Amino acid sequence: MGDDFAQYILHAINIVEHKPYSENIALDLWTVVPPGYPFLLSAVIYWFGINFKILKALNILFWGLTALVAYFLAARRLKSPWPANPLGLVLDRPFFFLFKQSILSDIPFLCFVSLAMWAFVKYDESAGENLGTEQIFHGLAIFFMGYALLMRWAGIGLFLGAIIYLCVVKRAWTRCLGFVFGAVVGPGHTGWFRVFNSWPFWPLAVFSPDMVARGLDEYGLSPQSFS
Repeated sequence: MGDDFAQYILHAINIVEHKPYSENIALDLWTVVPPGYPFLLSAVIYWFGINFKILKALNILFWGLTALVAYFLAARRLKSPWPANPLGLVLDRPFFFLFKQSILSDIPFLCFVSLAMWAFVKYDESAGENLGTEQIFHGLAIFFMGYALLMRWAGIGLFLGAIIYLCVVKRAWTRCLGFVFGAVVGPGHTGWFRVFNSWPFWPLAVFSPDMVARGLDEYGLSPQSFS
């Protein structure tokens, strides 16, 4: 095991063991990958250890979800049976079939990009009709875009595309503010990446709250520290 496979797994192991994100990785800083995909792997490693079948199953799940989202996006514009074409394109392309069996971020990134596009389309369609539905899809769009950015820096294009569309095409200046906020201070921002790197225990809050308590105590931030 080597190259990107090893790097993603090493980052994930560092997260599980609450070590600095890039510890024991002999690479220049600019080659250290964003933590989005290693964070997903860390959940699998935490519960099942380094089990390659389960680690690869994660990508198979994202591959199938990407195909479904492609179908739903096409179904909004095309009449039956044409929406099945994008579904078949994702399912039978050798490229996707190869990468779904690799521990790489290509397929998960594509999945979050697809989900971001779907949520943004739903957000745009619900604008001015149902405030509750609009807010839900607004939040989902920002979340999926943010996580795509947290997975690969190319995800910034999602935010830029949404901002340009809302400002230039729709002339809806206020509606783009959430996406500006997401691009600047969202989970993909390099400042958050530094926090992630220097405070590696925090993602494990979803698995073990007591790890957070120990981490807070380690940094002198526990409630007892202020008493």
